Amino acid sequence: MSENNTFHPVYYFEDLKAATIRNNRLDREGDEIERLSGRVYRRAKEKHERKLDVEFGSISSADLDYRLSVMAQFSELHTWWGKQGRIIVDISKNTNLANDEFDLAAPELTSEFCPPIFVHFGREHGLALAELPGEFIDGVYVNPTRPQNDDDMPPITLIAVCRRGGKSRATDKIEKLYLNASAMVIGEIQNEELSIDDGEALMVSDPSVTTAFKRAMCVYSEYLANQRELVGTLDTMRSLPPLDEPWDAWSAVVEENAARNLAAGT
Repeated sequence: MSENNTFHPVYYFEDLKAATIRNNRLDREGDEIERLSGRVYRRAKEKHERKLDVEFGSISSADLDYRLSVMAQFSELHTWWGKQGRIIVDISKNTNLANDEFDLAAPELTSEFCPPIFVHFGREHGLALAELPGEFIDGVYVNPTRPQNDDDMPPITLIAVCRRGGKSRATDKIEKLYLNASAMVIGEIQNEELSIDDGEALMVSDPSVTTAFKRAMCVYSEYLANQRELVGTLDTMRSLPPLDEPWDAWSAVVEENAARNLAAGT
């Protein structure tokens, strides 16, 4: 856990697992009580219901079902991020939000190297949430979707996340554990238009979410550009002749690569 209690991807499934274990334990206790009868049943039932009130707090059954549906969507995206390399771009020490006029244009995704990434902001004051005092957008998952054909503009899924309470402890209520695991907003960029699909109600309309999405898109565009430049450099190095070849052979390859890049506009 980071010192400033910001969200980190590694803790998502930890909170989710803790909530699931506690929830399942309560379900088993309830099933065992239903096997009782008479006065023993009534006392056990009352005690169990008081425990449920403590564990679940103010979260309603409908709200819990809603959170579970959002978490299922996020879990799928989080798992996909993990399978594609668990790439984290940490800009928590170099975040400049003085100008929020960031471009929402999606970067070119036709290249083979377009992995999902997690952009970590940390507790940047420009990303403070208005409806949740003291909370910040800690980071954004950027998950590109592969185009179906060359004519499609593939959407990019964005997931802004907020820690909401810090690392789980054994005394945490189920309400808090589910809140930690589902304090997020899921949006999509299609043809430079941002739409919010689902997420934490108090975060959906917060302007900090839009700012975080725009900043994450800029970071992702820069990340892809840097990776493609690196790949291009490696390709050039692989195309060079062995070191024992005369300089004329090297010079010809370098000139040919330069001409090809100029024609391609790179």
